[in-house]
Amino acid sequence: MLSPLLLAAARSERARGLVTAIPVTRGVVDRFVAGERLDAAVRTVGELDRDGLKVTLDHLGEDTLDRAQAEATRDAYLALFDALGELAPGATRR
Repeated sequence: MLSPLLLAAARSERARGLVTAIPVTRGVVDRFVAGERLDAAVRTVGELDRDGLKVTLDHLGEDTLDRAQAEATRDAYLALFDALGELAPGATRR
């Protein structure tokens, strides 16, 4: 289980902005986060697939506390599946 401090930081827009902006952590974000929005993540998946790389994607939901959050996470995965299905034939399906 993630520590409460880490979860609190993950909920903070300010903390997210700092982590994604400062040079020390920007490289880690760029390497492990395909995109903060669906279109960016799908674009990254397509690029990596064209380079012959395999990828996995996760919509993080460790801090889900209620039904509405769980449904939002489900809906995010369904939108991701739809978007991935629109990639070029063969992309992500080997």
